Parts: sequence; structure tokens; C-alpha cells
Amino acid sequence: MNVPGRRRDMDDASLSDVEGDGARGNTKPILQKKMATSASQLFLRRVAVQVLSAASTAILARKLGVSGFGDYSAGLAMYYLALSICDFGFGNVLARELGKGRADDGRLVRSMLRVQTAWSALVGLGVVGFVIAVGLSAVRMQVLLVLVPAVALFGLSGVRQVFYASYKTGRLGLIDVATNVAQLIVVAGLALAGGGPLCIAIGLSAMIVVNSIVVTVAGLRLVDVHRSTGAVRRRMLFDSLPLGLSSLLCSAYFTIDLSIVSFLVSSRELGYYAAATKALSVLVTIPGLVMSAVLPGLASHAGSPKELGALASRVWHWLSAVALPMCIAVILFAPPFVHIFYGKEFLPAIPLVRVLAVSGIIALLSNLFAAAMIVTRRNRWLIIQGAIALVFNVVGNFVLVPHYGVSASAWLTVATELGVCCGSITAMYRHLDFAPMLKTTVVPAVAAGAMIVAWIATSRWFVPSIVVSGVVYVGTLSVLGGWPEELPRLFPSRLVLWKLP
Repeated sequence: MNVPGRRRDMDDASLSDVEGDGARGNTKPILQKKMATSASQLFLRRVAVQVLSAASTAILARKLGVSGFGDYSAGLAMYYLALSICDFGFGNVLARELGKGRADDGRLVRSMLRVQTAWSALVGLGVVGFVIAVGLSAVRMQVLLVLVPAVALFGLSGVRQVFYASYKTGRLGLIDVATNVAQLIVVAGLALAGGGPLCIAIGLSAMIVVNSIVVTVAGLRLVDVHRSTGAVRRRMLFDSLPLGLSSLLCSAYFTIDLSIVSFLVSSRELGYYAAATKALSVLVTIPGLVMSAVLPGLASHAGSPKELGALASRVWHWLSAVALPMCIAVILFAPPFVHIFYGKEFLPAIPLVRVLAVSGIIALLSNLFAAAMIVTRRNRWLIIQGAIALVFNVVGNFVLVPHYGVSASAWLTVATELGVCCGSITAMYRHLDFAPMLKTTVVPAVAAGAMIVAWIATSRWFVPSIVVSGVVYVGTLSVLGGWPEELPRLFPSRLVLWKLP
């Protein structure tokens, strides 16, 4: 889409850099820098949010017990499934269009918000109907019902793309961290006061609504004053349909297992699986946020496999150097992880955590290739691939879980993610230069191998093993110059001890 009045929305420093390179026509390093800064800010924001979420989870798991935590998590799983229906690709389409045009296009943003909020309200009504049809006797259904306001307002989340496209993610991070601190206080306070899953869900729903409203008000201040129009709304809806179907299928196959399992196993076994899926959700949230931050930048080079591959390699460098060791660490240190965050009652969840962490490693690649497929408009492939993955996962859960328990669902998640990743690689074979990504992987892989060796040598002592393994990974990556070159800019120069690549 060619937006009238197209311009670059950059700060003064970035603008001067571009002007300096203008004679050579080389703005790609500036784009890489802005993408990396945005992804860095989102990563730091996510670390802060996950620390708060971990504290909340630890409190809830202990206060609700295995069964109560399982019921609460099952309701949340169905809530997140409803959100995937609400999203329906609207956010990705808006990110793609803002990345190709102007980041402050108010007419485009307001038109998409109108479309998405209307759709989310319909989904909210559908959730109410679903709860009534199934019955309110189950705690998980009551939890889902009180989260309906958050479902209905999810359409406002599209405004987040304005922060991503304008690379003002620092502002978004401050809002999210502040509201998550308030959310921790409310949810933890209710749990410590003896509130059950339903009471806690009410508090959570209220805080999600507050966050949505604050982000929307701040985001709309970054766009121009042009109003929504019917023509733009229709066009955006039409553009979202194919991508929305593929987005829904991809989200559903990854999140539907906990919802299905809640109808097939006991509350106690459900609690173990809920604890494991919480660990997976933490691992996949970071690459998901990184993809949101870089999607507009990837869209600007979607027509060139070489340039798209170069940008993708920068993103993969971050994921392989930072997110990959996190997944491996969860596999290696699952016992202390479960013991610290959930307590002794949840120790049977340890093997489930390890299996799902494997799928988290595969999801790092899947997220990156999914973003590349979106910007190169591989919609048909995304739909077919997502449909196959969803059918495989749903049928597999209904057939295997009654006989083999929740471990079958965990391994099905790994198999499904592996199939999606292989399919995505096949789809992008001629549309993305893979060579830079392969080169970028070498040093982080060596450092990860060194970390595993250190763990093997020290695994009988939990705390020393964690420290030694972490030091070995950081030291190996530093000596070999494997850190992303943008990372040192996040810290004062006197604290930066590692080499640049």
C-alpha cells in the first residue's frame, strides 16, 4: 500500500545518520539499529514483566494448590484462545502497512481499531454463549466468564503497533511495567487474603482493562488527527481475512492443548500441566515480542531475499544469543525451577517442563519464519500449514491423552512445532537468504554447548551448577565475540566487558 505523504518517522539523530548515508542510498544500518533498539527495549520490558509474573505465579500456585491452580490456568488458557480469535491477523496487517508507509497514519490506525474492537466485542459475546452452553458449575468456566470484559476490549491492542512502527517501544514498556506492578499487587493481595480462582480472575480482568485503556490513550497521541473512514475499514478487513485465518490457526494449535486437557484429566494432573505450560509461555513470549517489534522493519525489505535475510539474521542473533540459552537453562535446571516457583507439590511437573522447553527452542525459529512469511504474503501456505498443525494437535490430544496422560500432550506440542518449523523453512527457501542466519548461529551454539558441559560436570550441586553454567556461557560468548552488537548500548560503557562481533 502506498500511503500519501509517505515519510520516515525518525528522531533527529537517526535523521542525520540517514542524511549522511543518503548519497550512497544506504539506510539499512539505520533500520537495523532502530529495530535492534526497539527489540532491546521490548526484551528488557519483558524481563521486568516476567519477573513480576513469576512472583505472582509462585504466590498463586502455593495459595490455590495444584487443583485450584489447574482450574484457574485452564480458564486462562481458554481466555488466551479467545484472544487469538480476537486478533485474527489485524495487528500483523496494521504492522505491515505502517512499516511500509507512515507510522503516524491516524486514519489507518483508527480504522483498524474500529474493525478490531467490533470483532472483539462479537467474540466476547461468543465466549458468554460458550460458557452458558457448557455450564457455570466448573471453576474454569467461571474464570473465563469474568475475563470477558478483557476479551471484548482486546481490539484496542492494535494501537501497540504504533509504538512498534515508530520505534517508541520505551514508552510502551514503561506503561506495561507500571500496570503489571499494580496487577501483581492486586492479584497477590487477593490470593494472600484467601481469595479463590474466581476472585483472583476478577482482579486480573480489571487490571487488563486498565492496561488496555492507558495504552490506547498513549498510542493515539502518536498518530495524526485523521479519522477513520468506511473505505479504509473495508480494505483493512479484506486484507486481514487471509492473514487472520492463518494467524488464528497458528495461535490455536499452540494454545488449545491446555483447554482440551482440562476436559480429559483430573484437576491435579491438569495443575501439573498448567505449571509446565506457564514455563513455556514465558519462553515463547520473548521471541513473540521481538517479532512484533521488527515486523515493520522486515516488511520494508520483503521484496529482496538478500536484504530480508540480512535483517532476519540480526533478529536471529538476538534470539540465539539470549532466548536460546534461556530455553536450554530451563531444560537443565527444571527441578530447582519447579521447586522455587511452584513448591514441592508440583514436582511431578518437572519432566513436562523439560519437554515443553524443547518446543520453546523450536518456536524461536518458527516465530522468525512466521514473521518473514507474513511480510512476504505467504498467506495460503500459512493457512494450510496452520490447519494441518491444528488438526494434528487436537486429534492427537483426544486420542492419546486419555491413555498416556498429559505427557502425551507435551510431546504432541513438540511434534507440532517441529512440523510447523520445517514447513516454514520450506516455504521461505526461495524468499529468504539463510546464509547469514547460519553464520550467526555458530558462536551461540558453541557457547550453549559449553554451558551444557559445565552443567554435566556440576549437576549434583544445584546452586553452584547454575552459577558455573551461567558464567561459562557468558564467558564463552564474550571471548568468541558472539554478543549482538546492539546489546552494549543498553548499558553504561564501564559495565560492558564483552567483545563485539
